[in-house]
Amino acid sequence: MDGIVHFDLKGAPLKIDYLASVFKSIKSWGATGILLEWEDTFPYDSNLKDIGSQRSSSGCGGDGLYSVDDVQTIFRLAKENSLEVVSIKQK
Repeated sequence: MDGIVHFDLKGAPLKIDYLASVFKSIKSWGATGILLEWEDTFPYDSNLKDIGSQRSSSGCGGDGLYSVDDVQTIFRLAKENSLEVVSIKQK
């Protein structure tokens, strides 16, 4: 049976070091994947930039929580722990 753990990164954005530790734990508990709910913490670019963490104006977004490098690190950490990644990118 597959076990997917849901991370709501908008509601509770987590530090990369903490995610590394949690991924190891959930793998040991039998999880096979993670569902990442990014919303405006995802570093959208181009025509989607205004709804993501790279947004330059004040207000919602522009929090700089996760960079492109951070996202790549999160995906690498998941892969190292044999966790399939399911991403929800919504606004």
